[in-house]
Amino acid sequence: VDLKVSGLSGAESGKALLRELSEREIEVLQYVAQGKSNKEIARDLDIAESTVKVHVAAIFQILHVRNRLSAIIRSQPRIANGQAINLPA
Repeated sequence: VDLKVSGLSGAESGKALLRELSEREIEVLQYVAQGKSNKEIARDLDIAESTVKVHVAAIFQILHVRNRLSAIIRSQPRIANGQAINLPA
């Protein structure tokens, strides 16, 4: 699955927002897009659940969203320009 940040204009282009995400935040976003819970993400990445919550909160702030569904929608592939995030199958 490829994710792209979309629906943004001007200085907040998809590419700019994705560059703001750390590698770990992108990993967490990939698991969020797969529908995994914080506990499942923590187990898969071998980190504390509280750390996952910090990453999810940072993702929401960077993508200017308030919940997981909005983060996924904001990151969905669109015809508009954006940088793809490749998800594991």
